[in-house]
Amino acid sequence: MAEPSRRRRRRTSEVSENNVCKRDDTVEGWLSDDQDQQSFSQFWKERKLIKQKFIDLAWYIAHNFSFPNLIIEQGVQHFMELRGRYYPDLVRVFYFNLKFRDGIFSTRVKGVDIVLDNDVWTNVAKVHVLENSQIVPSDFANFNKIMVFQSFLRNPRQRNARLYLAGGLKMEERLLHYLIVWLLCPRGSNHAQCSETDLIIMYRILQSIPLNWPHLFQTIMFKAKRLDAAPLPYPLLVSQICVYKGVDISNEHYESVLLGHRVGDNSLRQMGFLKQGDSYVHPDDVAGVQADEEEDADNPMPDPTNVVGTSQVNEKYSLESLSRQMSEMARLQNEMMHIQNTRHEEICTHLRNLDTRISGLERHFNSDESDEF
Repeated sequence: MAEPSRRRRRRTSEVSENNVCKRDDTVEGWLSDDQDQQSFSQFWKERKLIKQKFIDLAWYIAHNFSFPNLIIEQGVQHFMELRGRYYPDLVRVFYFNLKFRDGIFSTRVKGVDIVLDNDVWTNVAKVHVLENSQIVPSDFANFNKIMVFQSFLRNPRQRNARLYLAGGLKMEERLLHYLIVWLLCPRGSNHAQCSETDLIIMYRILQSIPLNWPHLFQTIMFKAKRLDAAPLPYPLLVSQICVYKGVDISNEHYESVLLGHRVGDNSLRQMGFLKQGDSYVHPDDVAGVQADEEEDADNPMPDPTNVVGTSQVNEKYSLESLSRQMSEMARLQNEMMHIQNTRHEEICTHLRNLDTRISGLERHFNSDESDEF
């Protein structure tokens, strides 16, 4: 009885060795398990990546913004200015194999084991690894989301403040939020709303309080891996980690971060900010200056001996105020429609993924039944 058992083990080892030899030609060949290969082919091979953007802090300094110094204090300047090539297939396999065990994030790409340790964050991302830095969001149990958000608004009494829409923020806060949702904590949708994590990060940056960036980046990575339809963040950073760890990139398909991906003048104009000289201003500030200048020109200083009641000037101010309120309402409505459309697309994508999974399971069961017969 022992000898047939040895024969079976020998055959099994021979089959596994043959399978390993056949797994070198394709992306799925980087995975050692047949079930992993099938899962990757069905749900990960075409997984979307978040568009890689970057900034040039020197450009913002030259245009009189104050937030660049705060970014430098946090030690994430290099991370936000990253440019270069990234490898979509490597990124997908990196996330597919990403695991969290005993407090350690690790993965495996093309036979290379990768641990996200301090060496990676210091030498690749070049972010500070500080023992006394705070972890988002667990270290902020008493964080007052509403109060902080209202402190960032141009008009703290703004209606619909509980929707946490970024459109009503002051200019620097609005730009800082944009950089968070596209660069520091990128996500595939809902860019127009401030999450609690967004507000915590904004508040701590503005208060010059150091954050634990490596922990935050790892948390965002693992969250994206666990969500079925979420696009994968940090494609350039992940690619540079793979290269740093010795993953073979020869003959790999790559994409490049182009100049058009920079968050600069075009992004500011899309947010509605206007350039005046070397600086940018909020459009309401420009309208206020123009209104004051026109009023000074059209309405000379009245004779103090002529005291009158309600004038046409007051009526003019009320009409302008009403016009600004209507414009603000229209803008908020557009942002809400954008959020609704984005969430509708997310739900549709999730349903399509479920259909694909069900179809894959049906094919798998049908193939098993045919094998039995």
